[in-house]
Amino acid sequence: MARLTLGETWLEYDLHGGSGPRVLWIMGMGATREAWRGQVAAFQHTHQQLTFDNPGIGGSGPIQGRLSVPGMAQDALLLMDHVGWESAHVVGVSLGGMVAQELALGARERVLSLSLLTTHGGGRGLEPLPPAGGLVLFLRQRFAVMRGQTKQSERLLMELLFPPEALNGPAGQEAAEALGSVFAGRDRMDALQAQTWAAVRHDTARRLHELEGIRTLVVRSVQDRLVSPAAQAKLHARIPGAELFDLDEAGHGALSQCRDAINERLREHFGTAAGAVD
Repeated sequence: MARLTLGETWLEYDLHGGSGPRVLWIMGMGATREAWRGQVAAFQHTHQQLTFDNPGIGGSGPIQGRLSVPGMAQDALLLMDHVGWESAHVVGVSLGGMVAQELALGARERVLSLSLLTTHGGGRGLEPLPPAGGLVLFLRQRFAVMRGQTKQSERLLMELLFPPEALNGPAGQEAAEALGSVFAGRDRMDALQAQTWAAVRHDTARRLHELEGIRTLVVRSVQDRLVSPAAQAKLHARIPGAELFDLDEAGHGALSQCRDAINERLREHFGTAAGAVD
């Protein structure tokens, strides 16, 4: 592991692989870079990869000031500078997908391709909110974390991430076993709250047309209970030329639930993007 110092705080990161096209993986809310393990393993022999913990999460230092999605995007760019990457395929999931949007909007020349998984473009009104049932689950899960009710918070998190039929399957069982090493708990409540407010303020909806010309893939989880599938579809519609990859059975935990399908589609996307070899 290594660190990039940012004033009085830092980002902890890992570099994987020694050759091949470069991929920057940007994780979502409350999860550490360990959540990319299924992708890192799949691409370790063909791509250089950069994973990191967002501010306040995992091995990274405490949040300084007010956290924002544009600020997180700037941190990711500074990390690319730090490791000597001029450009990369940029992949973001959930909150990380919001960060990836801001990164591409602010520095499109650094982006070989853009992949946005289970995320949305924000905006005004009710569109960015989770479906009603998911919002209730999210609030119940957060309250359980705040109260230190670990078992209950983990159970609610699993319900939030996976459709009922997937909870007892291989993906659900694997995710349950990894919860402790992947998701932040009560000791990181301040970071969870800061990330939540950053996500609430996220709004790229009126600027997404500026991504035209960047080869973009939007991966939509049709059974998502945290990020509205309709909002995910609108994200795709607002980016000229973007491709849509629907996962009909997937919930918000699609990264593990549909790992092989996502990895295969990402590999194809990286390979066909203009300037795929950096």
